Amino acid sequence: MGDVEFDIEKWFKPDGGSDYTPLSGADAPRNAPQSLYEDVETVIGRIEARHLDITADYKDWITIGLALADGFGESGRSYFHNVSRFYPKYKAKETDKVYSQCVKSHKGQVTIRTFFQKAKDAGVDIRTRRYVSSPISPVSPRPESGVIASSEGVANMAKVAKTERLGSFAERVELQLPDFLRMVAMHGETSQEKDVLILGSITTLSACLPNVSGLYDGVEVHPNLFFFLTARASSGKGRLNLCRLLVEGIHERLFEIYKLERQQYEMKKSEYEASKSSGTPRPEPPVKNMLFIPANSSATSVYQILGESNERGLIFETEGDTLAYSFASDFGNFSDGFRKAFHHEPISYHRRKDDEHVDIKHPQLTTVLSGTPEQLRSLVKDAENGLFSRFIYYRLDSGLTWKNVFATPTGKSLNTVFEELGHSFAEFHAKLMEAPYLHFCLTSGQIERFNDYFTGIQERMYSQFGENIIASVRRMGLIFYRIAMILTTLRIMETGDFYSNLVCSEEDFGTTMCMVDVILQHTADVYVEVCGSAEPAAQERHSQRLKFYDALPGQFDRSGYVSVATGMGIPSRTADRYINHFCQNGTLERTAFGAYSKVEQQ
Repeated sequence: MGDVEFDIEKWFKPDGGSDYTPLSGADAPRNAPQSLYEDVETVIGRIEARHLDITADYKDWITIGLALADGFGESGRSYFHNVSRFYPKYKAKETDKVYSQCVKSHKGQVTIRTFFQKAKDAGVDIRTRRYVSSPISPVSPRPESGVIASSEGVANMAKVAKTERLGSFAERVELQLPDFLRMVAMHGETSQEKDVLILGSITTLSACLPNVSGLYDGVEVHPNLFFFLTARASSGKGRLNLCRLLVEGIHERLFEIYKLERQQYEMKKSEYEASKSSGTPRPEPPVKNMLFIPANSSATSVYQILGESNERGLIFETEGDTLAYSFASDFGNFSDGFRKAFHHEPISYHRRKDDEHVDIKHPQLTTVLSGTPEQLRSLVKDAENGLFSRFIYYRLDSGLTWKNVFATPTGKSLNTVFEELGHSFAEFHAKLMEAPYLHFCLTSGQIERFNDYFTGIQERMYSQFGENIIASVRRMGLIFYRIAMILTTLRIMETGDFYSNLVCSEEDFGTTMCMVDVILQHTADVYVEVCGSAEPAAQERHSQRLKFYDALPGQFDRSGYVSVATGMGIPSRTADRYINHFCQNGTLERTAFGAYSKVEQQ
């Protein structure tokens, strides 16, 4: 792709025909939504989900550039970066240069339909339909760089109306999930329900993946995640409870073993006391090895359960304020240890009964919580103490559609279905317990893309929200790594290979990136709710965008809006992004190539 100097004049045949025959109208994608932006972004989302390079052939690369130039002109530059970045030798400056020539030299021989054909030729499903009703798309244009990040999605979170839906990832990743997670996701009725089941399951299962770790920032880390599902009352948070059933069998088995050991201990204790033999050692009581840790326990109890359960545990509460009440009390305030456990940092506590000092050297704590926004605020009062940044957040919308509560497509209760899935996972867990230690890693190419991805995210989130959001961005990197580790480990259920080290596949890396892209949107939204508002600089940028819109005439072309932007001191690339945003949220309409008109608001 980058080994040949692009000469637009050589690209077209002398007779004026292009080197590629554009699609006819009959070959155009069918059942497409009215907005061309939505169609292209849907297809790009599928390309990104698979981390698919459709530009390795130089001619294909140029053709795609010309096609996007036909459809969007300068506004298609970010799309070109999104599609090009999976080429191993991708360079943002070179990609910019080529696209500039495509826009300048476009003669109409290659149409936007060609983009869809190239995607289809690469095995991408080009059928399109609207999967997010919000104007914020998980695949938003990113004019400043070729790094993927939901810049517009993130940048507009502060002003998203609460009636609008945030992004969803399920429909883009469901078919490429590990089989076990696909069976979980299929029981969600909406995209958001599927998202909740996927995130809830991934987090819950992260508590039960022993003998698996990887190196992150030079430190050994395990898969354990923290997840908070927030929604208004009666909005469907109860679906999260199904994820608990996936590991309930493991908890019950551990508890049964403890009860049996307890019975044996009581017998030996009775024999010891009856014999009164000075030479017989007093029997030791068994440790209470268990999976679930009640959130309303004292700090000492929580640490004791964690310490006696091989330093592993799962807090699963459907009322988020339960944990908040514990943190607010003197006896139950284990907030410090809770935050330490996210990074497997040592926790120390003292048991008065035996005057014993106990160290939990490498805690592996997992947490699944759900609650209303008010319950979330009672737990996480601000973003400064580090608790906020440790969670995956997902906001579940509360629509006005009445749900048919008597529909049971499978003929079984969902409890039964998830209990059966839990039995399957329990068998896998038992084998994993006996397996050699497995080390997880990303490939060198994935590491490079990972660093590029979060470099862009950090810049955009900082510019929008200021310093307090940086901790969330950086810990999101660790969350990304852990999600990829979980997906890769669950593949063992399909392969049966408990002996080879775990190398993340391109499929699972792409799935993780799609999920994190949406999680970041939800995180930004929750951040605004917890902290009250975006940073002042962000408010100023929003105000600038509104002033720019007000200054635009009723109808205009690119030269017109660039002229307005220049008069206001706004860079042309920023103006391109603003225009694309207005087109997405319905305040502008693209009437022709490079031509726009304002849409009257009702």
